[in-house]
Amino acid sequence: MSLTPSSQDSWGDTSSDSTASTPVSLSYTSQVHSLWPLGNLNVFPLDTIWNIFDELLMGSRTGRLTHEHLHAFYSFSRVNEPAAEMVKNYIGRQIPSAYLMDQISARWYPYSTADIPLTYDEIEQIAPLDNPLNGYDIVTDTIRDDCVDCFNRLSKSTTVPKRHALGCNEGGWSYVAIAACSNSFCLLEEFCTNSPYGRPIDNLARPANHNCVEVSPLDIMAHRQDLQFFERLIDLIVSPLDDLRCLDLISRGLSPKGRLDLCKFATPHLAARLHSVGVSLCDTISAEATAWHVGVSNGPAFLDYLFHNSQQPNVALNGSSRCRNTPLFAAVNADRLDSVRWLLEHDADVHLSHTGDPRCTPVHLAMTKGSEVSEAILEKLLSATTLGSISITASGMLLYSLIEGLIVTCHNEAVRNDIDEYEYKFLTNSHQQRAIRKCALIRRVTEGVRFIYPSLEPHWLLPDEPDLRWHDEAKGLAIMAGFENIVDIMEDCSNFIFKGCTSSPSVFRSLFLYRDWS
Repeated sequence: MSLTPSSQDSWGDTSSDSTASTPVSLSYTSQVHSLWPLGNLNVFPLDTIWNIFDELLMGSRTGRLTHEHLHAFYSFSRVNEPAAEMVKNYIGRQIPSAYLMDQISARWYPYSTADIPLTYDEIEQIAPLDNPLNGYDIVTDTIRDDCVDCFNRLSKSTTVPKRHALGCNEGGWSYVAIAACSNSFCLLEEFCTNSPYGRPIDNLARPANHNCVEVSPLDIMAHRQDLQFFERLIDLIVSPLDDLRCLDLISRGLSPKGRLDLCKFATPHLAARLHSVGVSLCDTISAEATAWHVGVSNGPAFLDYLFHNSQQPNVALNGSSRCRNTPLFAAVNADRLDSVRWLLEHDADVHLSHTGDPRCTPVHLAMTKGSEVSEAILEKLLSATTLGSISITASGMLLYSLIEGLIVTCHNEAVRNDIDEYEYKFLTNSHQQRAIRKCALIRRVTEGVRFIYPSLEPHWLLPDEPDLRWHDEAKGLAIMAGFENIVDIMEDCSNFIFKGCTSSPSVFRSLFLYRDWS
């Protein structure tokens, strides 16, 4: 695109903007207020006015026209009629067209699907939305600033063949995708309602980047988790379309991953509104997760919606067998005590592990977590009515998971904060105190269960005879890692578990033969 005198009709036409003594807003540049008394343009010599216009259009540090300066330049045309005439004359007579064409021209790239599509992650690495490949990009910047007027001026001065569905920037990102990522709703509405290409609102379901066909602007907006913006978008889609067209557009535009992202922040009202046009979030599933797995991060209100609208809620709340972990496991991992409480109240299976690993359960995960809320979560899990008493082997596994998690937590925090030896000692002492409280919690909850149900058999009994290996390995791992403070507490917890689980002579004899009591 070039800003030449021949394009005066589009760039120099300020009649629609100019009214007598209209207030002007120069929101994109603050310097102009100190340079120009807007109500007294006629007191300056014409050469001075021309110099100020030159500074706005060609005086940026990068040597390229910026949207900030372009917006300020056209804001002058809204001061009054004489100012509008000056802007028009300047464009027609003073703009050095060759310089503008070669140095600060705004390019509109044709949108066409790439021959070799890439994944979304690959595109983000090669051409991130926030980092233009070749320096400043005025079109992208104008979209980010949500300036409809300046974008229309740029687009009118560019020849866009009718065969192109829409434009994209030099990184391949469609203008709809840029507007979606920048919360530029005014331009997004413009692109989706006034585009000259086919059914404009379909742009929301087209690929967000012409090098990547797997992600649409709708997917990007779901990934950003901006509830207010997404609700305005749904208003934009639902209002002009019937239910079938809504269903078609959203079904094409929202991939399974996009729907799962939507489950992280959608309110029950938004989910119900989507359901009313045929788009259900309840039964969304991917290879790794279901709506329940991600819904735990949204909270109990959304879980209630899933429970009352899923086809088999009592089965669904424990997750699909094709998924590695359960929704309860995901809630523990996300430190969502409220969701853990909700799932337990609805009889989520505390013991279930789709991996078949007895140490890959929500209880073991809560033992490894180093967060403050993990203590309250662990207490809820251990107190679950379906858990029962803890066997010797199971308690040993829990203690081993506790030390494993303690090592990982301390290491990660030390690396992240780049701490010295003294600070590391303080860090480990702090986390050991939390681990000590978790050991005490195991004993306290187990003691309570035995008091209420004195004849209750341990729930976590394995087929083999009681195995003390996990207790010994947990203690050895703690000593090797330098966690001396917790060793005695672990021994006390282990002995308490032994005492409750060794009432039968056969069990006691197997323990005696196994353990080195010396």
